[in-house]
Amino acid sequence: MNKNILLGLATLGIVGAVLAPQAALAYRGDSTVKGPNHTEAREQAIEQENLSAFTQTCTVGRICDVVDTQDELHTLKQMHDATEKGDLTTASELRTKLGLGLRNGTGQGKGMGYGRNSR
Repeated sequence: MNKNILLGLATLGIVGAVLAPQAALAYRGDSTVKGPNHTEAREQAIEQENLSAFTQTCTVGRICDVVDTQDELHTLKQMHDATEKGDLTTASELRTKLGLGLRNGTGQGKGMGYGRNSR
């Protein structure tokens, strides 16, 4: 019995270790995938370009810090529309314009900078 429990926990741990990173990184850089902070209320506020509704529904995520004017919300709506149409090039340009880009990969794989100066 004890052996079965340990085997089950080990299997669960392996499955979790394999699936968790994929789920966390699935939406990064792919604007067609809805991230963990997506809500229908926020999407509706973006589609209607309602800044007060957007600020009320936007509580988590970098987008909440970046979009705080009507012009920025309009740009976000354009990005949203381009994504829904499949125009990912325009969506990426608008994302960069808003400051929501992935910074062209800078910092990727650098960790905390330990060993940066070692050769």
